Amino acid sequence: QVQIHTQGLNLLLDLGFQGAEKDCPCAILPFKKPKKRELTDLQKSINKGISKERVLIENVFSSIKRLKIVRNKVRLKCSKARHLIMMLAVGLHNLRNKFRKPIVNHS
Repeated sequence: QVQIHTQGLNLLLDLGFQGAEKDCPCAILPFKKPKKRELTDLQKSINKGISKERVLIENVFSSIKRLKIVRNKVRLKCSKARHLIMMLAVGLHNLRNKFRKPIVNHS
């Protein structure tokens, strides 16, 4: 199992990671709607801010998952090999972004 050191970092999580804040005090989770009640306007705006930041991360993940080896299950037993595959995929994503031509708006 890989240990992630989060000292000095904030982790933006979605509600699929409930309970993570117990192990990681730097985790930022959106507010969950209480039963038979609504969220306050402040809670809604906080959730909106969290989702604005998370959408950038999710878009990067989808770009990385263009590679089939990352998208499909890796059946290698060695966790170092799985880690290396992900690092290579992230490197390819960064290389693709570096040489991407900027979109020019002529309007």
